[in-house]
Amino acid sequence: MFNRKTHHEAGDAILFHCHLFKNAGTTIEYLLNRNFPDAHGHLEADGFRQLTPAEITGALDQNPHWRALSSHTASLVMPEYPRPLIGLVFIRHPIDRVHSVYRYERRRTDEDKIMNPSAQVAKETDFRGFVDWALDENNGYGSIIRNFQSRHILGRDDLPEAKRLLRRTSCVGTVEELDLSLGVFKYSLKRYFGVMNLDYVIQNQSRSRHPELDSRIKEIESLLGPEVYRELLAKNAGDLELWAYAGRLLHLRHAKYTGHRFIGYLRQKLRKPGTNPSN
Repeated sequence: MFNRKTHHEAGDAILFHCHLFKNAGTTIEYLLNRNFPDAHGHLEADGFRQLTPAEITGALDQNPHWRALSSHTASLVMPEYPRPLIGLVFIRHPIDRVHSVYRYERRRTDEDKIMNPSAQVAKETDFRGFVDWALDENNGYGSIIRNFQSRHILGRDDLPEAKRLLRRTSCVGTVEELDLSLGVFKYSLKRYFGVMNLDYVIQNQSRSRHPELDSRIKEIESLLGPEVYRELLAKNAGDLELWAYAGRLLHLRHAKYTGHRFIGYLRQKLRKPGTNPSN
């Protein structure tokens, strides 16, 4: 997604990375840092709120050298701006993401970030206890595992509009198909940024994670028990639909680029044991 108000030549665009918590964001920031070593900006809202359009445009005005911007607290709805803003986001299977959130919160320390109730609960209870706590609709902090992705990218609950937003976004990937996503991004971004180096070292991988998604989901179901698992599914129905939609969109865009010789680059990717694209 980008502002189409005026035409701009390559070199003027800004890659706008909506960094959803536990959705390969650290790996993507690794790539942005390498491709834009002195021009990758970060911007976050204070407290538990999303950035306003004025905050985003103000930061861009103050940093005209930025070619990429990452934010955990920006929605994917980008403000009007004279330079093109090129949206980038990864969607993840929401149930797999919940377990990743729990593991991350358990190991979070005061030195990393100020402790929040989510981290405190994760440290004091098991996975089922954490999910029980977070599923309570009266618990605002628990919203991080209740349709978090579809709500965050739009800034409100509206699944049909969230899907339309993905359709309008230039770079939509899924964590489960990181390689394919980056292959598509490589060519869709070429007109704005030239040929980007998207070989990567995966960041924040848990050595104990099973490599297959289906096996991880079965493990989560076993840990939670049938009743809690059904409730978790129900309260992530929107995100499950959005994740499936993002996957279909990715494959449609891949089909568009099958005439380009980009598959070979996937074989050149760098991987380092001990990390994974979940952060």
